[in-house]
Formats: sequence, C-alpha cells, structure tokens
Amino acid sequence: RNRSRCLLSCSVMSPLYPSTRFATWCFSCRASLLDSSSATCSSQRGPVWPLGTPSSLLWAWSLERCAFSAVSYMFLLTTPAAVVQRYTMAWALVCISAGHLYRLLTDYGGYHMDFTTPLMILVQRVTLVGFAVHDGMARKSSELNDDQKTQKLSQVPSVLEYFSYCTNFLTILAGPCATMHQHLCFMEGTNFSAHGKKHLHEPSSLLPVSTKLLQSLASLAVYCWLAVSFPNERALEQHHSLLHYYGIILLVVLKIKCQFYFIWLLSESINNAAGNGFDGYDDRGNPKWDLLSNINIWKIEFATNVRDYTYYWNLTTGLWLRRVCFDRLKGSRLVSPTLATFLLSALWHGFYPGYYMFLVYGAVLSEAGRKLRRVVRPWFQAAPHLRLLYHVLSCVATRVAVDCGVIVFILLWASYGLTVWSNLYFVPNILALLCAFALPSGKGRNHGNSHPNDAGNSDKNKTD
Repeated sequence: RNRSRCLLSCSVMSPLYPSTRFATWCFSCRASLLDSSSATCSSQRGPVWPLGTPSSLLWAWSLERCAFSAVSYMFLLTTPAAVVQRYTMAWALVCISAGHLYRLLTDYGGYHMDFTTPLMILVQRVTLVGFAVHDGMARKSSELNDDQKTQKLSQVPSVLEYFSYCTNFLTILAGPCATMHQHLCFMEGTNFSAHGKKHLHEPSSLLPVSTKLLQSLASLAVYCWLAVSFPNERALEQHHSLLHYYGIILLVVLKIKCQFYFIWLLSESINNAAGNGFDGYDDRGNPKWDLLSNINIWKIEFATNVRDYTYYWNLTTGLWLRRVCFDRLKGSRLVSPTLATFLLSALWHGFYPGYYMFLVYGAVLSEAGRKLRRVVRPWFQAAPHLRLLYHVLSCVATRVAVDCGVIVFILLWASYGLTVWSNLYFVPNILALLCAFALPSGKGRNHGNSHPNDAGNSDKNKTD
C-alpha cells in the first residue's frame, strides 16, 4: 500500500517533473524538431516549448486521464461481472474515437503530443482490468486459458490499486502495457519471489538498464542523423531509378522506427531501474528483464518473414489485442477473430486513411508471405549454402515489402500513399496480390518455427 500511495502521488504530481516535461517535449518535437518543412505534417503547427508543454496543459491532461479512469472504475463497481468487460470496452472505444476525431479536426497530419497519446495507453489498461475482473468473477477456471488464469482478478481492485495502475507515470506516455496482475506483483514486491527462487537481495537490473539506455541513445543519434537529410517528403519525390527510390523509402522508414526504438527502450530501461519487468531466469540462471519489452531490434531489422517482422514490433500492444479480442473470439462462427482484431487495432490507432491502406496491404502481405514460404522454402533446404541464400533473400524481400507498406502508414494521407505506390509502379502491391491469391494454399507442413501466439499477433501488421 505504501508503494501504491507513492506511485499514485508521483503520478498526480508528474506534470511538475522535469523528466516528464522533457519526455513530453520529445513527443511534441517528433515531426517538427528536424522535419519542420515536412509535407506530411499540417501546415499550421502548434508551438514547441523548449522545456515541455505548459504546466496548465499537463495538469489538464492529468485531470482528463483521471476522469476517464474514474468512469471506467465506476463500471467495475456497478456493472455485473458477466458484462463489465463490454461496458469498459465500449466506453474506452468511444473516448479514444472522440479523441482521434478531435485530433483530425485540430491537427490533421500533425505529430504533436496531445492527450490522445496517454489516452491510448489508458485504453489498454482499463480494458485489461475489465476483462480480468470478468474472468475472475464470472467465468469458471475450466473456461480460461493459461494466460487468463494468471491474469484474472477475483475481486475489483481498490481505488488506490486501480488509480496507481492507470496513472503510473513510469509508463503513461509511451507504455509499455502491463496487466493489473503484473502491476500488483510489482507493487507488493512478489514479482521476484514468484519465479521459484528465494532472494536475499533483488536481482540487479544494472546491466539491462545500461544496455537498453545505450541502445535508446544510439537510436536517438541515428534518428537525428537521418532526419536532417531524409524528411518524410523525400518519399514523395519521383526518381528515375527504382532502386534509388526504394533506398530513400528505407531510410525514411528507418528514421521513424528509430523514434520508436528510442522512446520504447528508454521507457523499458526506466521500468527496469524501478524493479519492474523482471521475468524469471534463463537456462543459465541469469535474471531476465524482458517482461515489458516492446521490441526486439535485431529480430525486426533482420526478419526473414513478415510474421517475425510484425511479431516483434510493439509486443505489449500485440498481447493486449490478443487478450481482449482474438482469444475471446476463437471458435466464433459469427465474427472472424482476425478481422475483429484488425478492426480493434485500427480504431485504437485512429482514422487516418494511411492506417487503413496499410491494414489492407498488411493483411494481403501476410497471406502472401505464408504461401510463398510454404512453396519456395523446400527448394532451398538441400545444402547449407542454399539455406543461407534463402535466408538472405528472405530478409531482403521482407524488408522491401514491409517498408513499402509502412511508408504509407507514416505519411497518413491517402493521396501521399497512392503517390508512393504509383512511384513504385504498384509492383509490391501486384506481387503481394499474386502470391496471396495465385499460389496454392496447401495445408502442408509449416517449415518455419511458429510462435505460441502467432495467430493472435497477426494483427500486428497494422500496429505503430
């Protein structure tokens, strides 16, 4: 309780903290810091404050997220556990949709930090609590999967527990998303003892914190270096060489990814430094601090298939989508779990046309990748040098195909996305359609290593 009170008080007072002000300023400058002339941003930009947004605005955001959380908590107290998850989900989607519509009207095409960013994080939290209460109080244990049994709540959290979770300043700006069960284990200090070892002292997080902080700073350095020469509008220029044009797209996409690498790694290192994110021990007995990891840079940058590329991007959001949507609709004859998960992710992200163009492209690309892998891979398994060649070609093809879709997600506008694809002569789109619909869909053995929640994370084709 003392930890919860401390965390809650810090969260309420966070607008006064220099670190919070600096983080807010980093988000506010996301597009305008070095891309002030970007064609993809709105022509009228809001002010960029050198020490962060004014305290009055930060206080307003704090009150807004407290009010949103308070209404969600009222649903937990007054709604039957059998349907509480529906009310919390509906309330969350209405609020986030209203926020995205407001953003479209006031800052169309802009990348400024506003109340929608922490609201997106809060939507994940309040819906996770709603479903956890539903699982713990309205469903039998035999009806739950292993993850739901772990995360369920047998009673409604106290006011102190709930608001310390919702307003946790360690993760309110950029995540990562933890469940209420994980949060309570962190607050009570049982996140270390729950993994079967008795500790005289908590495992040290010095090494993972230092490593992630250095990676975060390196990502920031790469972003600053690329942002000078590769603003987003470079992707709209027409080039005579298709190879040169793709090189431009690759570097623009890499610049944007480095922004996410920077803030996610920084947030994860902060949580690890506070003792949050411990996930047991590896085979050698070394502590693991990857419970709240959002990305795996190596797996993303050198992915050999679309599945791996999307699986290791924004991991905690993928888990949220699986927990509140995909796993709930398995076996449904009325609604496709994959389609519903795609739709939920789209609503959570917003209403820019570029998001939905990428959703459709990503869905086709995922199916094309699965079929192409099933047909082509067996031809490269006869010798080690052929397997190596297959991995190299797969890595290059995956990077080209995914980046040609991600750039549309980044540019936001439908006209900009069509401009990019027309400059590429729609080659990636045509090839993806041919592979997805022309190749046989045989149900032969899948030669790749499958992830335990692979299906639930197929939706990640459209996440940030």
